[in-house]
Amino acid sequence: MKIKINLFKITLILSVISSPLLIKAQLSNKVFGGSQMYAAQAIVETQDGGLLLGGYTPGFASGGFDIYVIKIADQGNGDTLWTKAYGGTGYERLSNFIQTPDSGTIFIGTTTSFGANGQDVYMFKTDSLGNVLWSKIYGGMGNDFGGDIIEMYDSNYLITGGLHNSVTNNTDLFLSKINGNGDTLWAKNYEIQNQNNMIIKGKKIIHTSDSNYIVLATAQGAYLGAPINTIISKFDNNGNELWTNAYVNSNINTEAWFSDITPVNNGGYMMVGLNNYFELAIMKIDELGVIEWNKTSVDIEPMTDSTYIQIINDGEDFIISAVDMQYGYPLFIKSDTLGNISWINSFNLVYPGNQVSIIKNSNQNYSMLTTEIMSDFSLFVLDSLGNSDCNQINRDTNVVVNNSTNIVFNSFTFQNSSITSNFSNVSTVSTNPNIVSNYPCFVPQEICIVTTDTLLSKNMVVWEKQFSSQVISQYNIYRETSTLGVYNLIGSVDADSLSEFIDTSSVPAQNAERYKISQVSKGNIESELGSPHKTIHLTVNLGLQQQINLIWNHYEGLSFSTYNIWRGNGTQFNLIGSVNSSNSSFTDVSPTFTDSIYLIEVVLPSGSCISSKSSTTYNSIISNKASSAGLIISVEELSMFNNYMVYPNPSKDVLFVESNSNDHNTLTVSLTNVLGEEVFNNQLAGLSNSFREKIDMSSLNKGMYILSLSSEKEVKTYKIVKE
Repeated sequence: MKIKINLFKITLILSVISSPLLIKAQLSNKVFGGSQMYAAQAIVETQDGGLLLGGYTPGFASGGFDIYVIKIADQGNGDTLWTKAYGGTGYERLSNFIQTPDSGTIFIGTTTSFGANGQDVYMFKTDSLGNVLWSKIYGGMGNDFGGDIIEMYDSNYLITGGLHNSVTNNTDLFLSKINGNGDTLWAKNYEIQNQNNMIIKGKKIIHTSDSNYIVLATAQGAYLGAPINTIISKFDNNGNELWTNAYVNSNINTEAWFSDITPVNNGGYMMVGLNNYFELAIMKIDELGVIEWNKTSVDIEPMTDSTYIQIINDGEDFIISAVDMQYGYPLFIKSDTLGNISWINSFNLVYPGNQVSIIKNSNQNYSMLTTEIMSDFSLFVLDSLGNSDCNQINRDTNVVVNNSTNIVFNSFTFQNSSITSNFSNVSTVSTNPNIVSNYPCFVPQEICIVTTDTLLSKNMVVWEKQFSSQVISQYNIYRETSTLGVYNLIGSVDADSLSEFIDTSSVPAQNAERYKISQVSKGNIESELGSPHKTIHLTVNLGLQQQINLIWNHYEGLSFSTYNIWRGNGTQFNLIGSVNSSNSSFTDVSPTFTDSIYLIEVVLPSGSCISSKSSTTYNSIISNKASSAGLIISVEELSMFNNYMVYPNPSKDVLFVESNSNDHNTLTVSLTNVLGEEVFNNQLAGLSNSFREKIDMSSLNKGMYILSLSSEKEVKTYKIVKE
């Protein structure tokens, strides 16, 4: 049977349009990895609402590179349920997989572990727990390739790939129909007549609206001097070719390689790939494969392998996933039916990425799987607009339109290959590798507490690290300026250091301060600033009846229920009261002279805050220390001398003795040190009204003194402290 292929030739006319904007939402990101190198390849939603992540990694099963799979609950937001690795002693690589109606999974890829020689098509089926039910290989003596699998309308399965032809040294396109047990129902291979060294590999199969199938194949080679990069064929349910088109460009400088295809609701198909400038290429073809238009973006620049550019139909629009060539960021791109880019979202990785796969989940969110080079792979769970605050980076783009106004085509024959092969059974080894997962959403780093360092009397910022130093390089600390809401960078802390920062320029006794922090990735990407925390600033003043009033500002940054009030001598403190968190004042109705230092405490409601790499546990937040020294006046034993006041005590320079009484005529005031030596004496006579006696203590040594007040009635003594 001969097959006619239309060879389309494209002349490109360039013009610049649109510059899109980005919006954000809040979702999650997980990284999976371990001691091996991981490469993500495919993702599928399971019937129980979970996700299967597939790729390959060295050495888990029996050697070489093995296919590995991770099962995650809750559409990527839940826990890892199980992990499996599959393969033999050689090299296995996954191309794609699909869910089967019995909750199993059929995988297709390539293997060097099984078969006669070289590389063969590799297929196997697992149950819902990843246990192998059957495994098959398909191929001959050369290198063969397994590309894609799709469930057919009759509940069987259609697979595609490339099969080596030893006669022509070509790699021919192949299709095969199998049942649910992997048995071959029919197999067909297709080659270009009279062409040698032509490599054609089926990469993608999709359903058509008329119950047939479209196959996208990549090609390497030339026909009649024209380089062929992409072939699109339409087949019926029995593998009969309905039409085939090959797409080439009129100028080598504007070649394009297409890697994925999806139906358009109003007819035709949308294709994505890249040109030889490594720019994103988008092309629309009609129901017969005739080009309607094609466009490229001059500054998206996906990675050089077009295999990792994908497109899915999103109803009225289309979602394209790719990898930024310059930075290695995964890209999430929205396009309308005319190829106009609405927006582009990109996401930060610790290391540059080189592979990406995306699906739309049943809850209308998206799951995007990407690989970090020589490292782990990342799963991004995005909202219905494809946005996330998780490692998202703002970017814009310009789109260049390529008008396909000058299209020519030639025809050549596509014939059945003489090479035939059926699947044969093989034994697949599976193991349960230890794949580590974590949650490195590059979201703002939050402060745990801002407190006062009791030794240095400086503000201290404490946080708990979200990620290891393999992900983060440093933390930046910001303090609010005198302008509300404006923060300046005041310092940085290395990721390997304690997660705490002493603000050496702070004066806690003078005013409260607000702080924010951020984290900086190894790729020098700084997160947004976290929520602010504000310190407690405490002041004291003298109230009525010689009571001490405490006033403070509310702590900002977390919810709590109680303020504790402590009083002490500077080294030892006692709890003297508590108030609920709606209050910001307290009156000490029974102040003392020896314990004149106060502080306010907030006990953390959810436990402790631990500064990484430190044995110190921070259970509470404390204010600055505020002293009432010099405010309190001595009123000792006023039951006998209730008309006398002696103040201040302790005293630095001056001591006052006052009385409003007129019930005495004379009073002797004397002051002696602890050795009994009199250092002051004055006799007051003719007292009929109030008086005030001033004692100069500026020249006296610090220490304890005894004040004696002698009248006609009695003698009374007071202990006085000179500071």
